[in-house]
Amino acid sequence: PKGDTRQKSQTALQIKRWEADRMLTELKQGSKGVGVKQTKRAVNDGKAARVFLAEDADPRVTAPVEALCAEKQIPVERVPQMKELGSACGIAVPSAVAALLH
Repeated sequence: PKGDTRQKSQTALQIKRWEADRMLTELKQGSKGVGVKQTKRAVNDGKAARVFLAEDADPRVTAPVEALCAEKQIPVERVPQMKELGSACGIAVPSAVAALLH
């Protein structure tokens, strides 16, 4: 039935939301680098454990960071909105990129 598909996608959305919330809580509590400059520095210095990219950020900003993470084999997590990422980092402005440090 049709409702079944809608329910499955809603459940998948809830799981995705829960995972994003869990990751953001981890980011709030840990040491972090916020913004492209700090994140790239952390990745290059081997201090980044995981990098977070906002899905609504300009790809021209996030793509170079994502490529650097792939090169250095650092896991990348996606967050739906820049404002969520900024908030998780404890800043009053949206952020496209952040890194959770070792």
